Amino acid sequence: MEFSSMLWIIFIPLVEPSGAFQFDCSPSTVQTEPGAFELKCSPLTVQKEPGQDMDLSCAVEPSLNIKADSLECKRDDDIVHVYRSRWDDPSSQHQKFKNRTVLDRQNLEDGSFSLTLKNITKEDEGNYTCCFPMRGIVSSAISLTVGSGLSSALITVITVIGLGLGVGLLILAWKNRAALSRSPPCILRRNPAVL
Repeated sequence: MEFSSMLWIIFIPLVEPSGAFQFDCSPSTVQTEPGAFELKCSPLTVQKEPGQDMDLSCAVEPSLNIKADSLECKRDDDIVHVYRSRWDDPSSQHQKFKNRTVLDRQNLEDGSFSLTLKNITKEDEGNYTCCFPMRGIVSSAISLTVGSGLSSALITVITVIGLGLGVGLLILAWKNRAALSRSPPCILRRNPAVL
């Protein structure tokens, strides 16, 4: 049998993106060339109240088409969001971030994106980083602080109302005391008819 007349069939197994690669985006493992690309995210410090959303806007400088790249965003050691070769990869995401992240991919060709973390909780506090591991581009840490649940405006309103009530009660007590001091003293007399 001649090899030229044989039909060769090659089976290539399809690999799910979540099992294909394991990336490590810690600054100590990613090698970057001096003066190469930078991933700048803003704001670097975020303060939110529980239930609010957090938006991180990031851009590679100088501009670079990152549409086909892999992007990984983490909070400390937990994976917040993974984007691989034009698709989100929720299987790599930590359970507490599932269905809570949205990556705006509209400007990936220009090297920019934004990541939204919905419905912030106190447990979401920490330092967030994003990176393109295959290119060695890592962002600076973004620090998220989550408040107690009462907004500062609400606390101010409650304080003003409490102070107003306190001052009002003091004025009322002072007026009542002044009115009592001006009235003639009460003298008890016996009614002779009752005796």
